[in-house]
Amino acid sequence: MSKFSGKCDMYDHIFMSCENEQEAFEKFKGTKLYKWKPIEDRIEIEDISDLSENWQRIEYNSIKDLVPYYPYVISMCCCHKGDSNNSMVVLSSESFVDTEEREMISLYLKDVLRYYNKCKRKKIEFNKEEVLEKVCNFHHNEDLVKELIDRVAENGKKADIDGLKLKSKEFYREELKKEIDRWGI
Repeated sequence: MSKFSGKCDMYDHIFMSCENEQEAFEKFKGTKLYKWKPIEDRIEIEDISDLSENWQRIEYNSIKDLVPYYPYVISMCCCHKGDSNNSMVVLSSESFVDTEEREMISLYLKDVLRYYNKCKRKKIEFNKEEVLEKVCNFHHNEDLVKELIDRVAENGKKADIDGLKLKSKEFYREELKKEIDRWGI
């Protein structure tokens, strides 16, 4: 599993059975590379042949151009064993780290909102300590949950997750940052 996302991702695909960057790029060079458009930019397709309308082409000239896409999961891949010019890779619309982080934080928010709504229904006080204890079972991400509780207390159902990060995903971000710095990007 990749050190950039913890999953089998673009990095793993590129460096599969390769000794170094030069060899990896030579094997990958010529592959048509795409990324899914963000959901709000996608169009409804009527025929499977229209599927590519939801992809954005990624141009690359060296391994350096591919580094930012290392933590992206491959959504679809068609590879020709001996000829990369007949190969195609379609990546997810965002890195796996960002996707998983957003989903996990959204679950925390959903739990906090459940308690908030319960308090509203029963016309009782929204007790932050009680909510923290119920939502944050093992004290993982306690600071993040406290921030969500504060946002819900202040904004109610309009609370959002903008700008929040999970500590558990920092390792992957640091690894990608080191690689980006190494390439001078």
